[in-house]
Amino acid sequence: MKKIFQLMALAFAVMALGACSDFLEEYSQDEFEPKTTTAFDELLMGEGYNFAFHMGEVLEIMSDDAANVNPNPSTPQYYYTETTNVILEAFSWQSTFYQTLEEKSTFGNAELYQDLYAQIMPCNIVIESTPDSQGSEADKANVMGQAYALRAMYYFQLVNLFAKPYNTPGTTPEQLPGVPVIIASEILDEGPVRNSVADVYTQIVKDIEQAITLLGQEKRNNGLLRVGYTAACAFASRVYLYMEQWDKVVEKATEALRYAPKVADYHTYDFGYTNPYNKPSSGANHVMTRNYPENILLMGFMSSNWSLSGSATFCVSPNLTATFADNDIRKTEFFGVNWTGAAVWHKGATSEFSYVIRTAELYLNRAEAYAELYAAGQADAGAKAVADLNELCRNRYQTYSGYTPSSAEALVEEIRAERRRELCFEGHRWFDLRRYGMPTIEHVFIDASNVHNKYTLPTGDPGWVLPFPPAALTRNPNLEQNEMAPRREATGI
Repeated sequence: MKKIFQLMALAFAVMALGACSDFLEEYSQDEFEPKTTTAFDELLMGEGYNFAFHMGEVLEIMSDDAANVNPNPSTPQYYYTETTNVILEAFSWQSTFYQTLEEKSTFGNAELYQDLYAQIMPCNIVIESTPDSQGSEADKANVMGQAYALRAMYYFQLVNLFAKPYNTPGTTPEQLPGVPVIIASEILDEGPVRNSVADVYTQIVKDIEQAITLLGQEKRNNGLLRVGYTAACAFASRVYLYMEQWDKVVEKATEALRYAPKVADYHTYDFGYTNPYNKPSSGANHVMTRNYPENILLMGFMSSNWSLSGSATFCVSPNLTATFADNDIRKTEFFGVNWTGAAVWHKGATSEFSYVIRTAELYLNRAEAYAELYAAGQADAGAKAVADLNELCRNRYQTYSGYTPSSAEALVEEIRAERRRELCFEGHRWFDLRRYGMPTIEHVFIDASNVHNKYTLPTGDPGWVLPFPPAALTRNPNLEQNEMAPRREATGI
């Protein structure tokens, strides 16, 4: 079969200075033959890093960190708009969620499944072709290392969005359908079938370990907007956390912490507020900005359609804000109150980045791994878990005397609670809840008539896995749809 490349607009422009074209337009190999390592580097930067539509905002709406409020029952027409109805589909975990998104063209998240594969393709091209390009071996290793890391990150997103968790109770990852694994630039006539969750994670581990090897040759500083050695190690610690390979979590987090910046001290840190009356949304140096000193990698952007940072009808859940103690500095730095009295959050200056890897996560990943090892009988791991937890918390609370666990189980729960507080609205909570066993969540939606409607997502419900979008099923008849829950009806309260 003739080998062909799927090439992206910016990649073609970089090489041929031509006009933009659609990603799915096909070019034969002899129409586009980059020769240099620099060309493949530019291809990767232009399209491999084009993480435009991040699902994090939607997942926050689906998690227990989101709530709903009726801002003004006397004038509902100003607040209960088409946007509200679209967000409600996600807020109530409807299986028709993607159909609604596709009908509303202003919501770019509808193409997330296709977009992630579109970003995997340039990674495949770079991995295949860079070894024979014209450039130094060091440059080749740096470019290929980034491509391997990005491919691992995108498959990690895909398998955690569209498949059951790796640690789903009562089964094994080998038995769970995952997503198609495509690691070649060749396009076949027939659509790919789903690999198992185990297959997908095997590929993720292979890719991220190869990235670490290649990027570790020089440990080159690739900046905040590209994957470097430290970011690859940090991401590996996250992957192994989801796989419950605790020793590997410790290994990778420890290696990343050798090069990562220190945890920011909130007693003295300046969030850069330009308007003290609009705190915290005016913080130019906030967590998801280029200026935050803990950050290791930044990608994506936040869609204002989904943001809980200023929405009139959706807000931060009181269930989350209630977990912050009065002496927790983050309580006032991460959250504000809108004109309705509801809590809102903002960790960026305006709408900067939506995907971040930072030092605090490394301590939380390693602390949880140590705590699990302690629970499994490794006696010295408990003190190590507490040390990591304390390192974070002493920089977050006005006064902090240290944590003393009553049991291994209590230590695990405290670390997970701290993880929820520290990493809120950074794209972790929905995925974390899935690996915690997919517990029951309840959302209350207050409609325009001020009627309170309760929606419930039961433990292990099909709603914990996103359905494949209809467009993806049309393009690939071999893609088997996930189990679809019936229409979720509200109950009055």
